[in-house]
Amino acid sequence: MDAGHYVSRNHNNTLYEDCNVHCQCKGCNMAPMNITGYTRFLLARYGTEIIDDLDEMKNIKRQFKPPELLDMEAEFKIRLKELEKVTIS
Repeated sequence: MDAGHYVSRNHNNTLYEDCNVHCQCKGCNMAPMNITGYTRFLLARYGTEIIDDLDEMKNIKRQFKPPELLDMEAEFKIRLKELEKVTIS
């Protein structure tokens, strides 16, 4: 599985946004994006404002500092352990 991004990874500000990154099979992630399907998924999951929110966020330039990345890494590890507990149960 791949991390599929609704807003391209070229936009740093949305690179690690939960609502912008979702699990996709390699074929769907590498093929031309099914933008209609992805948009419907986002609308159903997050509501009508998500598309505008992501569009606005992508235009904000952001440079991650090393401490911020380390904090994000620690948070993702915690969340992964929580998900593994749910999956194993």
